Amino acid sequence: MDLNREHLRAMIFYDFKCGLTEQLSLERLQSALEDSAPSRATVFRWFKEFKRGKTNFEDELRGGRPETAVTAENVWTSEMLVREDPRITYTNIEKILGISSGSVNTILHQHLGVRKLCCRWIPRLLSGAEKQARVDW
Repeated sequence: MDLNREHLRAMIFYDFKCGLTEQLSLERLQSALEDSAPSRATVFRWFKEFKRGKTNFEDELRGGRPETAVTAENVWTSEMLVREDPRITYTNIEKILGISSGSVNTILHQHLGVRKLCCRWIPRLLSGAEKQARVDW
């Protein structure tokens, strides 16, 4: 059975409620779990949290900048732009969508799976029909 963070926090909380010290809890966890035991700092930090009254074992939401540029709408729009004009450039896509070049790169390469070849965006993995159309052309 794999233990996740919540399981370890529950064990630490149990030790806290039983009245064990941080050091005894750490030793108990290390003897039971060996390599997968939480670090000393983790045990001591959670004891402090429980002393403050925290009883929720789940991670809190983290702040930070949300991803707003790589959305389903921008991926779809980029795909339509590339299909309409295979010679479109990063700069043009950036201007049309109003997003950064890094986001355009992520959309084109990771989401759409295209690459630039001889001034045109082409799919990396061509289907059999697409390969045959290229041969016929």
